[in-house]
Amino acid sequence: MRRYSLKTGLPPEAEEAIKSLIGVSVEGDRIVFSINGIRIAELTADAILGAVAPNTLSLGDHENYLHSITVANVIIPSRPETKKNIRSLSADDAPPLPDVIEYERAEGKGGREVGFDSETAPDLVKTPEGGIDLKAVLALLALHLVRLERRLEQISS
Repeated sequence: MRRYSLKTGLPPEAEEAIKSLIGVSVEGDRIVFSINGIRIAELTADAILGAVAPNTLSLGDHENYLHSITVANVIIPSRPETKKNIRSLSADDAPPLPDVIEYERAEGKGGREVGFDSETAPDLVKTPEGGIDLKAVLALLALHLVRLERRLEQISS
């Protein structure tokens, strides 16, 4: 008869192998998570879960993505000192927006979704993995809005 851990649902040998890879420690006012001895994330006493440098903490990837994340707010840090090679984009030169499509996911939860067609998206909003950067789409929408506002001003003058 095969035994499984009530805590993890894994066979004992798999549970031990994973335990040897994953580390959780308390350092001052924070809990530090590590894999194979490499620190990957910290949970502070203020309930902030943060990535350890280089500031990357992924929840899934393009192959194994999370279907849905529910949050009350998304804040994107945007301090100038964290950027280089900054240049303004002109509303007149804004690339076209990606096509909006309706679809059902082939895997996962199912149901209808509305999103963007990465095939028609400009390179400016595409990720290296073939996805769409929603922050970039939002900036592109702002450029298109500025262009429309200018046209409305010209028409009403």
